[in-house]
Amino acid sequence: MFYMQMALKEAVKDHPRTWKNPKVGAVIVKDDQILARGHHEIFGGPHAEVNAINHLADEESAQGATMYVTLEPCSHTGKTPPCAKMIVETGITTVVIGEVDPNPLVSGKGIEYLESHHVKVIVLNTPLAANDAYRFYFRNHRPLITLKYAMTADGRINFSNGQRSRLTGQEAFNDNQDLRQNTQAILVGMNTLKIDDPELTVRNGAIFSLIRIVVTHNVDEIKFSNKLFQTATKESPVWVMANQDPQKTVPENVKIIVKSGWTAANISEYLADVGIQSLLVEGGSQVLNQFVAEKQFNRIVTYVTPLLFGNQALPVLTGIGLQEPLKLSLASVETLANDVKLVFERSN
Repeated sequence: MFYMQMALKEAVKDHPRTWKNPKVGAVIVKDDQILARGHHEIFGGPHAEVNAINHLADEESAQGATMYVTLEPCSHTGKTPPCAKMIVETGITTVVIGEVDPNPLVSGKGIEYLESHHVKVIVLNTPLAANDAYRFYFRNHRPLITLKYAMTADGRINFSNGQRSRLTGQEAFNDNQDLRQNTQAILVGMNTLKIDDPELTVRNGAIFSLIRIVVTHNVDEIKFSNKLFQTATKESPVWVMANQDPQKTVPENVKIIVKSGWTAANISEYLADVGIQSLLVEGGSQVLNQFVAEKQFNRIVTYVTPLLFGNQALPVLTGIGLQEPLKLSLASVETLANDVKLVFERSN
């Protein structure tokens, strides 16, 4: 449907800025004339429906109009007033919805409110891909997990043991920054922290910062002089998932989360309980392997570079083997200068 497609394009205009809120677009139409458009611009700000209504040249012109909105309007008061109520008060008589909101605070309640106030509701099946993590989280009560790594053509990630190898070029680097910007938490293991000394930040002007996570068996091995901890702030905290409490002073804005034996499954469970909808796992090979072995992932993003490292180099996955092959579906292929980006989805 033409106007719904327009609303879907409207929804992603400020994609990363909505953070934990879904991306939503709305278009108000009457007599085949577009009266106004709007989208959810930033987390905590007015929703798409409100922005569209606020963009009307004359609110009275919306009497008897149709609103096309990509996600079910809310009927509860949260950070903003209920959208369904404002739709009714504006005099819109038909609302075409792209999909029902999976959030139980909203799901079905917005539709019920509209229909009880004599607004005709039509629900289509046009889910917005940019809301995959939001949708998955509320349907499954766990974060959508993406495994990401760069590798050579022979499946290696480091040429020498204990030394970082820079593999990909600037275009792949920029693409990975976009990937980070569109997730809520990023996780690495102890070896990656030691060898790469990463900051795990987003360097292209992100509005909301990642929660940066390190998983370790022995928290006292951590050097808080690492860049990761030096860049910890209230807005961009660092979490350390450890097996025991540290014996040394922990810097401000670093949170130690203790559990006897972190696994991919209980990491996912913990993040779900604290409201994290999406997780990006960036290594190293043992941590990636753990998430694969426990089948705790939804997609894989890999950047393949035209190099060969040979048999002595570190492979992508090390650790416990799989009991059976895991099928993947190839979702996309993209050339980034000399590198190739492959995206796979879990099939089983």
